[in-house]
Amino acid sequence: MNLAIFTIGVLVSILALPIHAAAMPAEISPAASLMPQPKSMTVTTAQLKLGDTINWASVGLSAQQQQALTLKLTKQLSAALQRPVQLTQVAKDQAQLLITQQTSQAHRPVKLGDDESYTLNINQQQIQISAANELGVNHGLSTLSQWLYPQRNLMTIQGLQIEDAPRYPWRGLLIDSARHFMPIDTIKRQIDGMASAKLNVLHWHLTDDQGWRFESRHYPKLTQLAADGEFYSQQQLQEIVAYAAAHGIRVVPEMDVPGHASAIAVAYPELMSQPGPYEMERHWGVFEPILDPTNPDVYQFVDKLVAELAAIFPDPYLHIGGDEVPPTQWLNNPNIVAFMHDNDFEEGEDLHAYFNQRISKILAKHQRKMMGWDEVFHPQLPKDTLVQSWRGMDSLAKITAAGHPGLLSTGFYIDQPQYSSYHYRNELTPRTPFAMPKFAPQQQAQYWQLTIPRLKGSAVSVGLLIAADSPSAYVRLNDKFSRQVSVSQQGTNVALTLDTWMGPVAFELDLADHQNATGFAFIGNSYYPINGQLTAEKDANQLAQDKLHLAPATHPLSLTNTLGGEATIWAELITANNIDVRIWPRLYVIAERFWSAKDQTDEAAMYQRLADMEHYGAEVIGLQHQALQQAGWQALLGEKSTPADAQPLHILAQALEPAHYYTRHHINYQRDLYHQQAPLDHFVDYLAVESLPLIAIEQQLQQADAPLKQALAAMEQLLFQWQANQQPLLTLIAEHPRLGDINEVANQMSQVTDIGLRLTSQCQHPPLSSPQADAIDIQLLQLLQQQEPHVIAAAHTLRRLVSYCR
Repeated sequence: MNLAIFTIGVLVSILALPIHAAAMPAEISPAASLMPQPKSMTVTTAQLKLGDTINWASVGLSAQQQQALTLKLTKQLSAALQRPVQLTQVAKDQAQLLITQQTSQAHRPVKLGDDESYTLNINQQQIQISAANELGVNHGLSTLSQWLYPQRNLMTIQGLQIEDAPRYPWRGLLIDSARHFMPIDTIKRQIDGMASAKLNVLHWHLTDDQGWRFESRHYPKLTQLAADGEFYSQQQLQEIVAYAAAHGIRVVPEMDVPGHASAIAVAYPELMSQPGPYEMERHWGVFEPILDPTNPDVYQFVDKLVAELAAIFPDPYLHIGGDEVPPTQWLNNPNIVAFMHDNDFEEGEDLHAYFNQRISKILAKHQRKMMGWDEVFHPQLPKDTLVQSWRGMDSLAKITAAGHPGLLSTGFYIDQPQYSSYHYRNELTPRTPFAMPKFAPQQQAQYWQLTIPRLKGSAVSVGLLIAADSPSAYVRLNDKFSRQVSVSQQGTNVALTLDTWMGPVAFELDLADHQNATGFAFIGNSYYPINGQLTAEKDANQLAQDKLHLAPATHPLSLTNTLGGEATIWAELITANNIDVRIWPRLYVIAERFWSAKDQTDEAAMYQRLADMEHYGAEVIGLQHQALQQAGWQALLGEKSTPADAQPLHILAQALEPAHYYTRHHINYQRDLYHQQAPLDHFVDYLAVESLPLIAIEQQLQQADAPLKQALAAMEQLLFQWQANQQPLLTLIAEHPRLGDINEVANQMSQVTDIGLRLTSQCQHPPLSSPQADAIDIQLLQLLQQQEPHVIAAAHTLRRLVSYCR
């Protein structure tokens, strides 16, 4: 399909709606709408008539499974076709829908490595789904649902043939219920969405410094003193396990030890490495309370809790956290220091490894395998421990090469607002080893040491090697391996972009001063100033040898031991009132990365399908990213407000995005709002992570054969709408004090529309003169330099238009 048609179609439908949701573009075919993309798919010329009554049959299902499947089919097909559908069971030769399952074993626990493959065929007579078990059947039904939805108003359904299976066996989502409690219905809704995206693991983070969220009958004070009355009973936990299993999803609980233990400290201070008393921790961050590894009662405590969890959660893996373990309390306890000395432990990491070895034996006693974050990795760690990397691909490569199974979560932290395209590029297998560059003899190069100050925490260190007349530069961030990137140089101005654990980082540097660098970087959409110095200038080959830190050769185990990945939705700035806004539809993109082939990398096609999933998730699956956004903004206007009253906010939202990376977290920290009791009911809390109207324009700009005038027309249409919205928006803000935090950005929208309309007009007869382009770019940069919770994303799109109009 022509991308220009898609772009304008999406944009027009978005602008026509009374709320933020875009109607599905009529031009999009069902074949272009599936997410994740199947392993093999052929669209045929067959046409199948499908009415409101569908005859169906099954092979290999028990009577109980048939009954349950009848209910599921009725619900799914009615939702997909957006009309009531009646299912009638018939003989298989009379069926319009035939489901074949090779095994009818009922109530079988979902296991890692289960066969999840399926085939889906639609011909002129019949829809056929075939799979080894109920997991494949569920996946086949999800694909069928996505296939039917774009054809919901048609009399016939397009034929196709699909053979499908996942690339990775572990495809998960971590939900943090510890920092902000998530009700049972909220968890179930995410499970519905996960199943539709073919994810198969719910990693449930149940304990942390700010709360203990599961009932323990052995240690009742955990919920009496450290849960604020918000926790899951054992019956509710079992309910979620059963609900997830019915959707083909395993549930892996996380109980964080020995750190992130402030809640334990409140309830049982005698288990800690320093005497109490302790109070509930309300702020976010890393805190000192930590279990005492020399206390036998600690292991009894863990043993009894593991026994309770094992009785509820059948999965063989149990996550023990193990991350961010500050040794402060250990090193300030004379008895613990003496224990370390007696056991030849040189540092806290050795004591942590000792603790994990003992915990691993407790887990084995209860037929459970240990799972933990990067920090549990140690030479003494049992080899069957599954290590989940939040520190990046470098860390994952070391973990898997050492013989441990590994998961990647870096790059899939969806509590951070980040572009879907960034997640889509985040490959799970180790990168190709970095080869030392070979420069021409006598070629000169410079090495710059740069700093990106952050609003909270230490600055990011950047090492940059630039060789004269070279299209490539070499970058190292903090202690990561050096990376080769493409570089654009115009005189002393240097621009380069690379994906990092923070998100995509775009550098724009001025090296005019031979000794000092100035400039800035955008981490996602968020502005960060940069400064630095020239530290070396000499022969390029020698400088590369001196400064570049190479990735080692990829170990074969790194490929086979990577089980998959997990997206994470940490809940510092997430509540039940906005969790869907942050997760959906973006999680479909990550699910495709976990499920589909490695060469599935077309970002334009991905965004095309993401526009579909925005509506499919809401209208078919019942996800609430649209409804919660609408409810959140109406709440700012008062109880009697209507969707129409909030319309100016939806139009404003087309131009804005929440600040990417952890920028908003850090802004809240500076404003003393980085804690559990800070309100999360502002305009930005319901703002979508990325503006799909702006993304559509930017995707079109990247197409070499797309006429610039079409992108300009789409941008101009947006600008005129924002201009018409300006007065209603300002009036709305003046009438509702709770909108005061967007007053400044609303006023700035006048400047944005003026700049934008001047640009689109001048760009009709390109090129812009350099002075014109530079003047516009400076004005846009001034708007982007303000570090606020929300960013005027339209300014980024206009800056890119400037570069195309020069």
